[in-house]
Amino acid sequence: MMKIMELHALLVLMACCLILVLPAVAAGNERIAFSSERDGNSEIYVMSWDGTGQTDISNNPSADFSPTWSPDGSRITFYSGRDGVGSIYVMNSDGTGVTKITSDPPGNGFPAWSPDGSKIAYLSLISGNGDVWVKNADGSGVEQQITFDDPSFETNPAWSPDGSKIAFDSNRDGGNIFVKNSDGTGVETRLTNNPGYNVQPAWSPDGTKIAFTSIRDGNQEIYVMNSIDGSGQTDISNNPASDSKPTWSPDGSKIAFTSDRDALYLNYEIYVMNADGTGNILRDTFSPGYDGTPSWGPAPVLYTPEYPSAYIPAIAIVGFLGAVLLIKRTKED
Repeated sequence: MMKIMELHALLVLMACCLILVLPAVAAGNERIAFSSERDGNSEIYVMSWDGTGQTDISNNPSADFSPTWSPDGSRITFYSGRDGVGSIYVMNSDGTGVTKITSDPPGNGFPAWSPDGSKIAYLSLISGNGDVWVKNADGSGVEQQITFDDPSFETNPAWSPDGSKIAFDSNRDGGNIFVKNSDGTGVETRLTNNPGYNVQPAWSPDGTKIAFTSIRDGNQEIYVMNSIDGSGQTDISNNPASDSKPTWSPDGSKIAFTSDRDALYLNYEIYVMNADGTGNILRDTFSPGYDGTPSWGPAPVLYTPEYPSAYIPAIAIVGFLGAVLLIKRTKED
C-alpha cells in the first residue's frame, strides 16, 4: 500500500510540474493576422506564417482593419467601423469575445499592444488632433495622452520590447519617426530626418532595431535602423514596387510586409523576407482583394482555455510515465 501511495504522490508531482511548464510551450506555427478585402469589405484574417490556413475571424459587414496580437497570442486588437465612428476593439484569436475598449466619439485607429499585455496604444482624435493615446487593454480607466505636438498628426504607435518607449510617426517635416517614453513623460527623440515620408515603425524583438516604411527613394521601401539613435538606415526590400507595413517574426529573423510587386499598383499581398533582405522572398497571400497590415504573433500557447486540446498531450505524458513507473515497481516487487 505504501508503494502505491508513493507512486500516486509522484504522479501528482509530475502533473503539477507539467502544468507549470506547459504555458511556455508553443503548439504549432507562429501566426500572422492581417486585413483582407477579398470578400468585398475589410476583414481580419489569421494564417500560419507560411500562408497556410487563412481564416476570416472578424466576419462583420463593417470595415475591420489593422490587427495586432497580444503578447501571449491569445487575443487580437483591431480597428473597426462597426459603431459608425471607428473604434478600437479586442477579440480572442478565433474571433469570439469581441469587446470595444475606446469611447465615442471620436475616431481611433492603429492599435498596438504593450509587451506586458496590460495596455493598448492607438491613434485618437480626442484632443481634436491626431495623437497617440494609451488605455488599459480591458477598456477600463481613462485614456492617457502620450503625444502633444499640435497641429502635427502622430500615429502608428509601436512599443519597445521592454515597454518603456513608444515609437510613432508624425507628419512633421514631410513624415518622420520619433520615440518617446511610454508614460508620456520626457522629450521626444527624432530618429529620421528625411523628407521622404518615414512611417510605420516596428521594433525588433531584441529592441536594437526598428523597421519602417520610407519613400525617400521615390517608392515605398522597407528600411531598418538602429533604435537608439536612428543610425544605420538601410533599405532591405529594394524593389520598384510599393513595400510597406513591416512586422518582425518573434525570433527577429524575418519580416512580413505588404507589397504590390507581383501586380504593380493593382493588388497588394503579404510577403515574408529575411530580416536583412537577403535570400528568397515568400509570398503568403494570393487573393484578388487587398491583403495588408500584417502583424506577426507568437505560436499558440499550450494549456489555455483557448486551446483545450493541449490537455491531451499533458495527460498522455503523465500516463506514459506512470505506466513506466508502475511496471518498474511491479518488477521490483
